[in-house]
Amino acid sequence: MPFTILLTGFGPFPGAPTNPTGPLVRELARRRHPAFAGVRRIAHVFATSYDAVDRELPLLLARERPDALLMFGTRATRQPHSYRNPRAQCD
Repeated sequence: MPFTILLTGFGPFPGAPTNPTGPLVRELARRRHPAFAGVRRIAHVFATSYDAVDRELPLLLARERPDALLMFGTRATRQPHSYRNPRAQCD
C-alpha cells in the first residue's frame, strides 16, 4: 500500500476573499515529481468554519487512513513572519 498524505486547506473567509490554501493543496496533490513516486496524495478544502473541520476531518481520516496529515491555513492580517503550530501528534 502506498504512503498516503492528506493535504487540507480552507475556502475564502472575511478578510481573505481568495484563500491561497485551497489552490495550494490541490496543486500539491496534482503535481508530478519523482519525489512523489509511490505517494498517494489527497487534497481536501474545508469550508472555513470549525464545524466543517469537526464534521469532515474524522470522516476523511477514517475513509483515507492517511500516514500523514498536513493542514494549511492562513489568517486575514499579514504579519512579517510565518506561524507554525507548535503541536504535533505522532503515533
